[in-house]
Amino acid sequence: MKRIWDQQKDEPLYAINEKALHRSIKSTKKKAARLTNINDRGLIVIGIVTAVVYSILSIIDDTPNVYDYLIVVALLFITGYVWFGRMRRKKQEQAFARTMLGDLNHAIANVNYEVRRSKNMVWWFILPITILVFLNMSQGDVSLWKWIGIAAAFVLSGLLTRWEYIHRFKPKQRKLEALREKLTEEATFKSS
Repeated sequence: MKRIWDQQKDEPLYAINEKALHRSIKSTKKKAARLTNINDRGLIVIGIVTAVVYSILSIIDDTPNVYDYLIVVALLFITGYVWFGRMRRKKQEQAFARTMLGDLNHAIANVNYEVRRSKNMVWWFILPITILVFLNMSQGDVSLWKWIGIAAAFVLSGLLTRWEYIHRFKPKQRKLEALREKLTEEATFKSS
């Protein structure tokens, strides 16, 4: 921003350097898109690899049970859910104008996508897999330490997801929405 002096009221005013702001918004949009793409791809790879490994381990196991198969199906279903969400998000990206406000709305849409995902991840990813894994473990002779370790891993993943939601995505969302509000107020002020 540039500082401009209002001589009538003898107080400082500020003007926005629109090119620098637009560059900053484009950079933010690219970072948000990159993070969202990494998260999408990571969840898809984790789902597929875990389903394949679990399938192989179930085949090697002498006595696979129904929960072994349900875990694989759940992982593939979750992977499909992430994949279709990604495809829907990519299709919606085409609707944003290539303007400063359009780029800002695009960045906000990507952050909103991450906010929704991290807010609800416990319900559509962690909890279903946790239930199936615990049901599977209840079918066999599993040591207390394995129960404790796996329970701790699921609790930690839920806490990390919640931390990311509260400390990473929500503040970014609020910051971008505040910037959009300022820009739309300024555009309204200029047009009147």
